[in-house]
Amino acid sequence: MATPEGERLLPTTARPSQGVYDALHQAKPYAVAVPATARQKTMCTCECTCACERGVPIITSIHLHTPTHQHSLSPSNALSPEDTSVSVPFAVVMTFMTLFMSVVGAGMLSIPFTFASAPISVVMMSLLAVGLGMGYTAELLVRVHIATNVSTFNGLAEVAFGSVVSKIVSATTIFAILGACVGCIEIVTDLSPFLVHFVGIETLYNPTVIVLPVFIVAVYPLTLLKNITALRFSSYVGFVASIYLVVAVTVRAASSTPAAIVDPPTYDDLPLKIAHVASVFNYAFVSHLNVIPLYANLRHAMQPSVQPSTALSALSLMRGVIYTMSIFCIVMYAVFGTHALTLYGSHIQGNILLNLENDRVMEFPRLAVLVTILFSFPLLFHPFMLLVESFALQCMGSEGVYVSRRVKAMQSLVRVVYRCRVV
Repeated sequence: MATPEGERLLPTTARPSQGVYDALHQAKPYAVAVPATARQKTMCTCECTCACERGVPIITSIHLHTPTHQHSLSPSNALSPEDTSVSVPFAVVMTFMTLFMSVVGAGMLSIPFTFASAPISVVMMSLLAVGLGMGYTAELLVRVHIATNVSTFNGLAEVAFGSVVSKIVSATTIFAILGACVGCIEIVTDLSPFLVHFVGIETLYNPTVIVLPVFIVAVYPLTLLKNITALRFSSYVGFVASIYLVVAVTVRAASSTPAAIVDPPTYDDLPLKIAHVASVFNYAFVSHLNVIPLYANLRHAMQPSVQPSTALSALSLMRGVIYTMSIFCIVMYAVFGTHALTLYGSHIQGNILLNLENDRVMEFPRLAVLVTILFSFPLLFHPFMLLVESFALQCMGSEGVYVSRRVKAMQSLVRVVYRCRVV
């Protein structure tokens, strides 16, 4: 029988007569002994014990075990020194860039509006609290993953509350990621007239008709990559584009007369304002979708060892990357928001792009925004595609069904095209 996607990512360690919950709690952190399994054809046609990480290691509720290539530290499964393909410093930088691009995206465009909707002290305190809090929960997710050998949100829900809650968690996660994907496509749609004009194309057609097919052709192939590390180059481009946008707004604000703030925010209805500001910041700091596979990549890059110190040092590095990214984003968002407020004052829009479209000097920064959104989309579509596939098989009770990689690619293309048509 063909092995399902989840079983490829998380080889089974429990006996059929043994409950999943008991199997998980009998597992020892840092020393997981995984028996040899037959090399079978899997859902992605990848016969491997190789490092094949994809977006998020999404699994169905009955497969809650640790992937051999990520966490088994037995001598037979430990990497040899020659298997380590990248240096640790490079792996740390790569992890930071990819985690950064998992956070920065469409949510960044609403940051300036929060500075105009509440007193600056409230906004800054909320930004600091949410940024550090989201960093802590991302680190906590990694530590829970190490301690319990459970790799996903629905897996944790299965252990804690059962299969029904696991399905609810999967459905809500799919809905949340879908909203983020639609947001990215909506921004690309809004920028279509600007992009067509920027490249000098004169057409009678709706610019969206031109731009969305280009978006699908250029970005969609990135969503089919099996290894999340293959997205590192797009993460570098998106990182540079994000920094360029912040620098451009800062320089523009420094060289312009500060805009008037007609109605300064007051402390009236403060709880409601805090809730609104915190919700925007919460969306702008989500890094949890890719934190576990990035931890696995970082651990693989380190000198392999069967000692627990390997996991501990990898966790220390990952903790440093997470909090460095959180602090970096806090500072970047604060600089971006305060200077955008100085530049546009009370006229600042919920989407900063609506302000930039009236400023010819900001054409290149708008292009930088587009690049940032384009290259953050694959990091969202990766887990969305796997979650939908896993959830559908789980609900139909067809975890053993073999789905070829070609069929999966066609399914994901249909999802992208349908979402573009809806937008």
